[in-house]
Amino acid sequence: MSRILHRSLITCAPRFSLILLLAGFAAGMLWALPPALLRTRLGVDEVVTTLLLNTVMLYLINAVLNGFWLDPVTNWPQSPRIAPSAEYPVLVPRSRLHLGLIVGLVTMVILWWLLARTPLGLKLRATGLGQEAARFMGVDVARMALTAALVSGGIAGLAGVGEVAGIHHRLLEDISPGYGYSGIVIATLGALNPFGAGLAAGFIALVITGGQSASRQLGIPSFLTDVVQATLLLTMLAMLLLTGYRPRKVSAHVTGS
Repeated sequence: MSRILHRSLITCAPRFSLILLLAGFAAGMLWALPPALLRTRLGVDEVVTTLLLNTVMLYLINAVLNGFWLDPVTNWPQSPRIAPSAEYPVLVPRSRLHLGLIVGLVTMVILWWLLARTPLGLKLRATGLGQEAARFMGVDVARMALTAALVSGGIAGLAGVGEVAGIHHRLLEDISPGYGYSGIVIATLGALNPFGAGLAAGFIALVITGGQSASRQLGIPSFLTDVVQATLLLTMLAMLLLTGYRPRKVSAHVTGS
């Protein structure tokens, strides 16, 4: 009987994982909808609204985890453990490398194909490079901005699914230690390119993991990784600013009477 149950769970695992991925993508899109509408309808900056909504989401999670989703076993503010069939399988034994890595790589390839090989991607890139020029091309700028925001929110939802289904196997209050801010650094270092963002994400992951290991082994303050990320961001922004300038030789003409 136990073998039959185990086999059925293994068979249903991909189905439950797919449902979890779709639900996470839909939830991310839903949460990105208010900032997107505020941006397209009222011109409110999406950076401000999304940062403010982070606090709203944190309080909502705290209310849920301290209410009807409180773990009945430990009475700790965390959700009950998700079903084993919904957990991401581990790719490397005795490690935290799970199916989320494959999901991220597939998402990266799909994004590259969408932006580089489809008419929708051309419209999205045109909107990002210059809204006035995009309007001149006949692109619905508001619709493209809304589409970009919803897709971005959906991808963020996939990342949240990876944390729940691959690492913690339950919802926690502090499930994200500032990954959203790291994402800004990663996108900037990756030059807003899917493959570049993938390489930058690997580099930042090494920095964060190395900082945590150094903090445990050598007693180095853990916030040193935040300093490194902030320095990288400022350096990248300075380089992007300087690329707009070109050195030129100025000849001085001296005239005499």
